[in-house]
Amino acid sequence: MQSSLKNAISSKAWLLKLYFDFDDGLTQLRDEEGIDLPDVETARTEVLKTLGEIAKDALPKSDQQAFTATVRNASGDVVYSAKVTISGEQHEPSRT
Repeated sequence: MQSSLKNAISSKAWLLKLYFDFDDGLTQLRDEEGIDLPDVETARTEVLKTLGEIAKDALPKSDQQAFTATVRNASGDVVYSAKVTISGEQHEPSRT
């Protein structure tokens, strides 16, 4: 077996199958396929980037919104979760 193939198989053995679920309060998206990642820290980075993109897209649509993401391992245990909340309110200037 070639050493690069051995390394690929060996490194694959250390990857975690992780599942990313998202919820915006109206729609729940449950990941049924998962992806292989080296660790939960990598999953954390991906979740935070994704939540930032989702929140950015939602800003023009609503002043009140919460987005939650959870990362599950192959056993179904939640290994990381994050929530982004948008709370905006328009104020009228006081007239004195």
